[in-house]
Amino acid sequence: MTNDPDDLQIVGDWKLTRVLLDGEPYADPDVGRRLEIRPRRMTFRTRPPREDYWVIDAAAREFCIMGSEGAVLSRAAYELSAESLRLTWLKRGFGPMGGRPLVYEYVRVKTRPATAAAAAAAAAARATELSREPEPSAARLPAGWEATLAAVVVTGSNAHGPATEGQVDALERALGVRLPGDYRAFLQRHNGGVVTPAGFRFGGDEMNRSVLRELLPVIDEAPAGVASVNRVWAELRAERPRLTVVPFATDVSGNVLALRLRGVRAGEALFLDHETGEDRWAARSFTEFLAGLREPAE
Repeated sequence: MTNDPDDLQIVGDWKLTRVLLDGEPYADPDVGRRLEIRPRRMTFRTRPPREDYWVIDAAAREFCIMGSEGAVLSRAAYELSAESLRLTWLKRGFGPMGGRPLVYEYVRVKTRPATAAAAAAAAAARATELSREPEPSAARLPAGWEATLAAVVVTGSNAHGPATEGQVDALERALGVRLPGDYRAFLQRHNGGVVTPAGFRFGGDEMNRSVLRELLPVIDEAPAGVASVNRVWAELRAERPRLTVVPFATDVSGNVLALRLRGVRAGEALFLDHETGEDRWAARSFTEFLAGLREPAE
């Protein structure tokens, strides 16, 4: 795979030099401590040390801290140069920092100059480790996708007509990227509808549950009041122009379910929480999301 340049450049040792809250210096006790970033893993030298997993969403210019099952725990806008790193976190929730931007500024820790051969070997090692991530092609097909699509029960399938090859091609051109292969096949079989069962979980937590309202159809010009992939995508793009996803469903609370289209986690299903503004992990693929649907009471 081809690694995003930022994935390689961010790897190294960094020192926290300053923290800003609402643009003003903030007395954070961790100033001066070291942040060691390795491929997909980082250690913050607090007492005791804290280790997390990370991934860069280059399309959104966001640095994401990952939890179990691929759930995004938090994300920060990042600015990166050869010698400095700036992470802007938006603290959510209640309390004195709720909803306020918190900026962490780092400088790269200088190491002893390496020979050209040693530097090249280190860069190759970093690239090799990064390349162990899944291939980021959103067009790959998950195992068992045909059986899952055949088994799903959809009421009101193709109520607005089947999605034609031309419509799906046009959607891909607008998105600027290929759709995941299983979702593309689903659209051409069931262009929208209500799926049974409709209960699902998200965020890698058994307590996070919701119920699908509908799977979105592809409609070039949807009638007033009709939600479609095209219309919901246009609304998302207006609100978050750097977000590269395709919406595929809504739930009973008005949240959007979408598939990630770029980066090492392309193809994953996300729950876009309109209350918190967070993107919560829902499944590794569209196929896995469908296969995980259950009765709401379960």
